[in-house]
Amino acid sequence: MKNYFSSAGIGAIYLDTNFSIQWFTPEVSQLYNISEKDIGNSLINVKSFICNANVIEESKIVLQTHVSHHMEIMTENNLWFSVQLSPFKTHEGNIAGILLIFTDITRYKLVEEKQVRTEELAMSIVNTIREPLLILDKDLTVVLANNSFYKVFQTSVMETAGRKITDIGNQQWNIPSFITLLNKVLPEKSSFHDVKVNLFFPQLGERTLIINAQVIYGKPKVPDLILLAMEDVSELQLLKESFQEANKKLTLLTGLTRHDIINHISAILLTLEIIEDENDFDIVKNRLSSIFQICKEMEVTIGFTKEYESFGTISSGWQVISPIISSSIEEVGHEGISIENRVDKSIEIYVEPMFRKVFATLIENAVRHGDHITRICFSTEEQEGIFHIICEDNGIGISASDKEFIFNHGYGKNTGIGLFLAREILSITGLSIQECGKEGIGAKFDITIPHDKWRRIS
Repeated sequence: MKNYFSSAGIGAIYLDTNFSIQWFTPEVSQLYNISEKDIGNSLINVKSFICNANVIEESKIVLQTHVSHHMEIMTENNLWFSVQLSPFKTHEGNIAGILLIFTDITRYKLVEEKQVRTEELAMSIVNTIREPLLILDKDLTVVLANNSFYKVFQTSVMETAGRKITDIGNQQWNIPSFITLLNKVLPEKSSFHDVKVNLFFPQLGERTLIINAQVIYGKPKVPDLILLAMEDVSELQLLKESFQEANKKLTLLTGLTRHDIINHISAILLTLEIIEDENDFDIVKNRLSSIFQICKEMEVTIGFTKEYESFGTISSGWQVISPIISSSIEEVGHEGISIENRVDKSIEIYVEPMFRKVFATLIENAVRHGDHITRICFSTEEQEGIFHIICEDNGIGISASDKEFIFNHGYGKNTGIGLFLAREILSITGLSIQECGKEGIGAKFDITIPHDKWRRIS
């Protein structure tokens, strides 16, 4: 047996049941300071170069249990060996000793350590990438997610790793068309790019993602995987929609203003033609007075352009409602009228920067037209994911015949601009307003905010 191990270049030691050395092969000198003089001596008394395990203690267990044991050891010179500890039985079945076989695995360990370092480096790189990443296996089970994924979608390793993508969160990723694409990636060795998906997260609202998928090719006996890289373009999408809507509103408002000014000028020219041949001073005076009034109306119209000149020039964004209302209350004179701000202080909404003007207009209208008004109240409520801001007063209210027209340009007792402008400001980011009060009881304006345009902050 000794000759076999020696010719094969394998390190081996045979010990009796007292751990006395019966024979060994030369290769063992890499693990022990051993020589022929040590034959018959206990291995316990031979200097060991092994630094991470106690071979003697493991040998005792083998002799006691009569069961072979395997372990890996490292020497002081950073050499690695696989050790097989086997009980040696006589023909009668008695335990005569123990055979230790040492196989050099240093090269494999170096490859393994290199692979571990490579994986650690790759993981470090993945975790520094700002975009969320997912790695899936053939069953679409999450093998790995980077830190950005957990941060962006406010989830954790426990809630994500090891789960199928269709089971993550509230199953919002389980979109049939998207899953169909994923199921084709590995079988067809294909990829896809710039796929847009819309997902709803209870804590984030609706998010728009652009997703790319690519095959990660494995080595022999290592399966291929799917790499998903995604970009959250929700804010860009909202911004794009806001600019497009603002451009529409600017076109509309510019056209209305131009139309009003042309009408005013036409009225002035017509009046001037009438009085050109008029000799009656009183009639001329009355006509001039009407021209003066038309000029005042033009002044109001031109002043109106100041209100909307910033449409689309400043980005829409998330704003906390309550402070904006408080600011509007301070801005508008309301002597003798109590104004309450009972709006939820934890709510943000995605709005046009001129949003403050909406509340100022509602207060101004209530003060100007409410007659015996003594109280205005702002409050909020949520209904099936839709958020509502309510402004109600105890004035004379608005007649049923007027409700349909109060948001039209030019309608009303004053300039006919305020509520029209308020509606246009809200519509830029997809919000709407309606009047639902009762005549004789008070006005009640309801601003409706879609589920993807509001969120609760901590």
